Amino acid sequence: MKQTKIMVFKTLAQCVVLGCSWILGFFTNVSKVLEILFLIVNSQQGTFIFLIYCVFNNEVRQQYRKFFRCLCCGRKQH
Repeated sequence: MKQTKIMVFKTLAQCVVLGCSWILGFFTNVSKVLEILFLIVNSQQGTFIFLIYCVFNNEVRQQYRKFFRCLCCGRKQH
């Protein structure tokens, strides 16, 4: 059940990330500010998806910690 909730959250978050920029895109004719917001949000979609699937994932965070500890301390990874 917990895994299903997490997948639903990720799916909804991805729909928001991908959908919001294009909703702004429809209104770019109206305002220069909306055009700039569209460009910023649209260019950051990959960053948002990375945050949703990697930073919010506990297993991935643990692997990053392990990797950076090995990098900083010079230990070999097991």
